[in-house]
Amino acid sequence: MANKTALIFGVSGQDGSYLARLLIQKGYRVCGTTRNSPNSNLENLSKLQIHQDVEIRTLNLNNQTNIQSILNTVQPDEVYNLTGPSSVAASFKHPEHTYQTIFGNSLNCLDAIKNVNRPIRYYNACSSECFGNTGSVAANEMSLFQPLSPYASAKAAAYWLTQEYRSAYGLFASSGILFNHESPLRNSAFVTQKIIQGAKDIVTQKLDYLTLGNLDVRRDWGWAPDYVKGMHKILNHDRADDFVLATGTSNSLTQFLELAFQYHGLDWREYVNEGHHYIRESDVASSLGDPSKAKSILGWSSTSSLSDIVKRMIDAT
Repeated sequence: MANKTALIFGVSGQDGSYLARLLIQKGYRVCGTTRNSPNSNLENLSKLQIHQDVEIRTLNLNNQTNIQSILNTVQPDEVYNLTGPSSVAASFKHPEHTYQTIFGNSLNCLDAIKNVNRPIRYYNACSSECFGNTGSVAANEMSLFQPLSPYASAKAAAYWLTQEYRSAYGLFASSGILFNHESPLRNSAFVTQKIIQGAKDIVTQKLDYLTLGNLDVRRDWGWAPDYVKGMHKILNHDRADDFVLATGTSNSLTQFLELAFQYHGLDWREYVNEGHHYIRESDVASSLGDPSKAKSILGWSSTSSLSDIVKRMIDAT
């Protein structure tokens, strides 16, 4: 691995930062892009103490010429496309922007790689949101996509586009269909981090109660550092393919709440309200993934229980 170069689009986010750390540990030269100035929004890299080990460049993926230029300059062996909005709720307010930044940026990346004369391996970040409601039947790589949000629809379109470029042009282009994965690097817009911080603020009397959306949802929650290991395994498999990364276990939001508040000796029912203004126009009620293919082919599996994840997130606040 020592002579490999990786280019991470969206290196400053949760997944980009953990992925950068993993690749640095493996001896990669790591380059990353941000949409703003090279010195802004690098808080996550700083928290992981790797900000000086990543070559940062400014890039807006809506310009294919700029993407080709950076590919020619950096000459990466692997490209990880982790950019784009991550909020499902915001995608209902800004559907056009969501589609342009997820699908449009994916198209620009794939086309730029096609036009560069290098054997680049490309990773597309897909999402479990594409499956919609899985119920109690775990979704795998053969399950139908039934998106319930503009975000999910855009991710599904980018997934199919990646397959098309793999088939039509012979690109080594793979997708990871990742179910929910959390860490202390999650920002406060995500309900998991909102719960972690809210419980702490209630203990310190900065907050009287916490208002959330639908409390009945169920999610397949994993540990983010495990999932970036899966991304790397996907791109270093002997052929391009698509993989579901999940724990295979679904937990309710109330279970997450119970674990977070129990840590502080509190009963969440006394401090949490359900706010209808937080409930989405269309929401995934239950999400569950089947990681059997990733386990059997890549040797990948999730390592952390929900209680482990909650404790690690709390300890980091």
